[in-house]
Amino acid sequence: MGSLLSTVAKGWFGVSLVISLLGAYLSARAVHIVGKLLTLGNVSTVTLNNLSVQAVGLWFKVLFLLCPWMRAVNVSEPDNSNKCWDALFAEGEKPPFLLLNHASQLDGFLFVNCTPVKYIKSMRTLAKSGLFKVPVFGQMMKDIGHFPVYFKSSEAGVFKVDREAQSKVMKGVEAHLQAKGCISLYPEGQINRKDSRKLQSFRRGSLKMCREHNMKMWGFVATDCDTAWPNDGGLGGLPATMYYRLFPIEEPEEEDLAAFCANVEAQMQAQLDQVYDIRDQAMGIAKKND
Repeated sequence: MGSLLSTVAKGWFGVSLVISLLGAYLSARAVHIVGKLLTLGNVSTVTLNNLSVQAVGLWFKVLFLLCPWMRAVNVSEPDNSNKCWDALFAEGEKPPFLLLNHASQLDGFLFVNCTPVKYIKSMRTLAKSGLFKVPVFGQMMKDIGHFPVYFKSSEAGVFKVDREAQSKVMKGVEAHLQAKGCISLYPEGQINRKDSRKLQSFRRGSLKMCREHNMKMWGFVATDCDTAWPNDGGLGGLPATMYYRLFPIEEPEEEDLAAFCANVEAQMQAQLDQVYDIRDQAMGIAKKND
């Protein structure tokens, strides 16, 4: 019986995912096409990108509305509310830099689902350039205004960047930061397919950009995305309660980049451990002794 329910859940999730992605793609395309027609081309690409990312965000939220057995629970301090998002985007001189743990293909969808729509418009991410070539999804990434990362190799775990190609992209990133835009990314650089409770080593390049632009760092950690969408090559949609937390990261004092990254990673790991403790307690799972 359990196997049948899982199959039904996955099947409905697949249908819901198609509805969500097609709706997001068509909405983003419509924003750019109609926006240019109505203004006779006198509209900035940034404005169209901001509208597109909000439209896409709404469609990603639809995915979770259609699959209510995938539930998100906010355990952000101090009161488990969306006040943490207000603090992240509070008026200030520093643009926000948001780091997320990466354990499943569902991570991005969950993050958007948990983010209030009014704050989605300023968010951009850096993603490997190959994703921009994927039919439907790639065009949607372009319409949103995300930034590609040109790696020299497609081999897993190899993160050497094509400096010449990337230098052109970074001009757009810098313009986004000057406008106090938010950058969100996965510092692990790839999906954690081993132990989702333990973060992989952070890539120094992403944090180097944060430090060079004097950005304020925040973290977003979540549990059980790999339960809802396992990393077995199959489709997601399994029942899961995903606990998440948004929190500020204290700026490390270390000048050495490796030590700087290790400090940030340790802070993220401590928060992830706390969220898993909350999750385990809610599920009645006894904590293992170290």
